[in-house]
Amino acid sequence: MKNIVSVIFAIFTLVTAFSQKSDEAKRILDEVSEKMNAYEDIYISFDYIFENIDGGVSEEISEGDAILKGDKYVVNIFGITRIFDGSKIYTIVHENEEVNISDSEDDNLVLLTPSELINFHKSGYTYNLGTLENVNGKQIQYVILVPIDTESEIASVKIGVDTKFKHIVSVRHIGKNDSETTISIKNIEFNQSLNDTLFFFDENEYLNKRYTINR
Repeated sequence: MKNIVSVIFAIFTLVTAFSQKSDEAKRILDEVSEKMNAYEDIYISFDYIFENIDGGVSEEISEGDAILKGDKYVVNIFGITRIFDGSKIYTIVHENEEVNISDSEDDNLVLLTPSELINFHKSGYTYNLGTLENVNGKQIQYVILVPIDTESEIASVKIGVDTKFKHIVSVRHIGKNDSETTISIKNIEFNQSLNDTLFFFDENEYLNKRYTINR
């Protein structure tokens, strides 16, 4: 009888500890989300890193930056500028000299928009507390998210959080096909009183440049 009681107690202890770590992981991300959503505006510069061992791609790095104010944003990466003015999305492909205009619900931007970078964890995942590591003198707490949807192409998402400033420093998507995509944030600035004209798409400007406008 003692052995049975001991086993039951051990199982209960493990389940309780797992639940507490899961709650702690979610609490950390909620704190980050709450703090970053409270900023009037945010500017980030980042490296976008793609690896696909299965496809023979060792590592590809692209630099990018993003500005976020409320729901509006401007993202620059891969030679493409994407503007969301709160209603429409304007994807400006400079190499092809064209602009594609779509509704916000049609957005399928690879990985994350800036607002999703802050809030995407709130649904669709289970939470696990990862390791606490010293990275370049900063204490980074990692949180592991696993999609609830078993059909998801993503195996897990690893998020690095600066424990001092409560900012996300990295988001790493690990695919089931051995591909890995990472956003590594190099710099973050906030509350710069950015002008709303930054999120305005001037169609005449691009027509004068002889860009093709696709709706």
